Amino acid sequence: MTPEHPHLMVVLANATSPEVAEDFSRWYSETHVPEVLANLDALACARRYQLSAEQMPGAAPGFRFLALYGIEAGRVAEARDAIIGQREERAEALAAGRKPKVSIVPELAPDITVTFYDAVT
Repeated sequence: MTPEHPHLMVVLANATSPEVAEDFSRWYSETHVPEVLANLDALACARRYQLSAEQMPGAAPGFRFLALYGIEAGRVAEARDAIIGQREERAEALAAGRKPKVSIVPELAPDITVTFYDAVT
């Protein structure tokens, strides 16, 4: 994203149905991204994308939504561990009946993928 953020966390996600995609996208931008950036220090910035209608002939993209999170130099392991930790914190919070630091919604399809990348150039 920038020279200060030579690593990326890439999140690919879908809403559970087209009918809830707009609500899901609004929640992701207005609630989830701010919660992630406020609670996971290794993630410095974020940018979201939606699948374009213009695709290569025959392409069958599996995900409608993409989120890119910038990670500061040398902090990928910290970012990964923070993601794992926030998942554990969410499960504990929900079991205890309290609000988790980083929320999710039922409209988030379970086939989400999270991967990390290092800048090449």
